[in-house]
Amino acid sequence: MLWLIQHLNFLEDGYWVPNQKESGYTNAPIGKGNVPDEAYFCKVKVITGDLTLRLKRTKEDSRTLVHEIQKLGVEVYEDLSPAAKVALNYISGWRRRKTSYKDFKARVR
Repeated sequence: MLWLIQHLNFLEDGYWVPNQKESGYTNAPIGKGNVPDEAYFCKVKVITGDLTLRLKRTKEDSRTLVHEIQKLGVEVYEDLSPAAKVALNYISGWRRRKTSYKDFKARVR
């Protein structure tokens, strides 16, 4: 999450690793190979969209979190302020939280 937030502006602008066509192998592939289900840049749009929604749910604390990571250059969880840590804990995970940020924050503190 820290890396995603650090590079969120670039990712939202559509910058992503170019689609690699060469693998470095010299032998021809056996069979047809895998055909991707989507363009290589689609996944980044889904991820940044989800991250943006999660950040919006944390309101003021997300601004603190993004500021500390993007502007102050914080790269380690331990160096974040308490409010930024709570926001990061809330937005992290496989799925979005079902509880509101207010309830989550009250439970954590």
